[in-house]
Amino acid sequence: MHRDKIIFFLSFLIFFISNLNAKDINLEILKALEFTNNGNYDLAIAVYDDLYKQTKDSQFLKEELKLAVSFSDDKVDELMGKADEKFKKDPFYVRLLSAKKIRKGDLVSAKKLLNELLKTDKDPKNHLMLGDIALFEKDEKTALVNFQKAYDLDQSEDNLLKLTTLDESSKSFELLKDYKDKNGCSLSVCSKLANMYLENKEYIKLSGIYTELFEVTGDYKFKELSLGILLFSKNNDKAIELLKNGDFDNNTTIDVYASMKRYEDAYDVAKNAYDDTKDIFYLSMMAVFEYEKYDSKPDKQKLNHIISNFEKSAVKLNNPIFLNYYGYLMIDHDVDYKKGISLVEKALKIDPKSSAYLDSLAWGYFKINECKKAKEIMDEVLKDEDFSKQDEAILHSKEIDKCLKIKK
Repeated sequence: MHRDKIIFFLSFLIFFISNLNAKDINLEILKALEFTNNGNYDLAIAVYDDLYKQTKDSQFLKEELKLAVSFSDDKVDELMGKADEKFKKDPFYVRLLSAKKIRKGDLVSAKKLLNELLKTDKDPKNHLMLGDIALFEKDEKTALVNFQKAYDLDQSEDNLLKLTTLDESSKSFELLKDYKDKNGCSLSVCSKLANMYLENKEYIKLSGIYTELFEVTGDYKFKELSLGILLFSKNNDKAIELLKNGDFDNNTTIDVYASMKRYEDAYDVAKNAYDDTKDIFYLSMMAVFEYEKYDSKPDKQKLNHIISNFEKSAVKLNNPIFLNYYGYLMIDHDVDYKKGISLVEKALKIDPKSSAYLDSLAWGYFKINECKKAKEIMDEVLKDEDFSKQDEAILHSKEIDKCLKIKK
């Protein structure tokens, strides 16, 4: 903030001050700027003070006054005394004097100064300060009136945000939309619009705002939010449209297709990714989605192809999801119980509390007729209330119980 203001008046000072070398002034201002940016406000104030003494240019005194009022209690009274005669009727000085009184808690005097100033100076800053004072006093109605007046005088983004933060009515909603239409999508304005769309459950418009925020900021999280809100609101057609046109990464695309049970599409993306990268992670993904797209009932030839892809990838990756998937497939399709159990046990070494992996293990022991052991494991699985409601868990539990009754 200070950098912009300093650079703005730099050329003015260099032009009008003839008794100092312009380069020296430039260097001193840059030094003050560096001190300010690093939080060394007293040092910055000292530099501006030296420049004021040498040049007698009031702009330097104003800069040190602004810093003192904001950051240096020790220097405020001294500098305000120095500036009193020079700036007594200057609106800038009156606002600084009001700010000083606000910092000291003298809100009544600050309001009096600002209201008096408004008789001759219609600067929106006066209304903003009065609005802030009203907020300190928990008088939102008066604050809103002043923020509205400030915005009427200067329709800047900062003034709009002040107004719409306090007033979240449909009027503010329209003001934000109108501002965006005229000036484009800034992070602050569009973030506020996004919150309003979310509260109103206008999910397609919310997704559009997130897309605009991505275009403005380049931040990938907004792209993901745009897609995520469509998925959350079950606008699947819009989500697919965005997915196809939005240049999303392979993993996001695969996850979205899988969440919609579009396994053929998920398989195609995984295959293309594997062909491009030769990353065996995608080979395991191909195996998963090839299995799912046949509704877990592939014929022998297809099953062998799925097993081949798992064999080339799952064990090497040591990923518990793929190990369990491969192991369960070997068990459930009566391919190789021993190997299936071994694969599931490897998954459980990585994630020993997974109900899904324990269910696979119980099913493996059931398949080799060790029903008592299967029952012990299944009892642990059924402690997970959510997992125990799944069709597969219910079926496995019933079959294991039947096995125990037969053995008795």
